[in-house]
Amino acid sequence: MGWKRVKERYDIRHIVHVSDGNLQIGSPYISDLIVVAPDGSFVKSYQHLSGDLLRYQQAIEADPAEFARLFVEKDEFERSIPVYTYRTYKGAEIIETACEEFGWPNVTHDGQVMYDNTYFLDRDKAVAAARKDAAAGLEWARERLETARKELAKVEKDVVDAEAVVKAFGEPGSPGPAA
Repeated sequence: MGWKRVKERYDIRHIVHVSDGNLQIGSPYISDLIVVAPDGSFVKSYQHLSGDLLRYQQAIEADPAEFARLFVEKDEFERSIPVYTYRTYKGAEIIETACEEFGWPNVTHDGQVMYDNTYFLDRDKAVAAARKDAAAGLEWARERLETARKELAKVEKDVVDAEAVVKAFGEPGSPGPAA
């Protein structure tokens, strides 16, 4: 993946990373000011472009094929510092990847922004953070389950009440209750 090649070729001074297979150009506050598909087409362009953002967009628009070529080329890195992150939303997984420079707002070799609370130089710290995240996810899921159970009980009571009213009045088309 050539996110670094793209960054260097277009002299992009913003944060460049990959998300859902697309290249994103963003800031510390908005990660996806510009989103470019692998073929060089724009998934999202920032409508109030000026300065560097306008320059990036115009350069990519001028030759989408060049962007596409750069994006699929293999990046070359000066250093490969091992870093660890985790996934708890798709099973339990500790992921080892690498970066040139550790920490936010730097990006891993595979194009992921290294947030301070999800990327670690020490595998054991990644495991500890994953445990904490998983426990919070379990607590949240249990709270949602309890809320859903209460809502189900309320709806079941509404059904029983509605059935009693229908029974009292009789089915539609019947003569109805005696006066």
